[in-house]
Amino acid sequence: MQEAAILSEHREILEQSLYDAGGNFDEAKALSADRFKRRYGVTECSITGSETITRLPLEQTYEDHADRFENVFNRGKSRK
Repeated sequence: MQEAAILSEHREILEQSLYDAGGNFDEAKALSADRFKRRYGVTECSITGSETITRLPLEQTYEDHADRFENVFNRGKSRK
């Protein structure tokens, strides 16, 4: 289910990028790759384990505060 959602969103991003690039497919691929990387990424702050791909990962979305999230996540691990 999650994989289908990611693929669907990637397709939407590519379609929008193709429109924004004026039909230039090579430019649209580069643009969509950049947009996708900003939206999805790997997170260490996941209950399913490390290196989990997620939408809007904390470390990427809030880069300036990533150390705070890591500290909170590590505190939660130590309480188990």
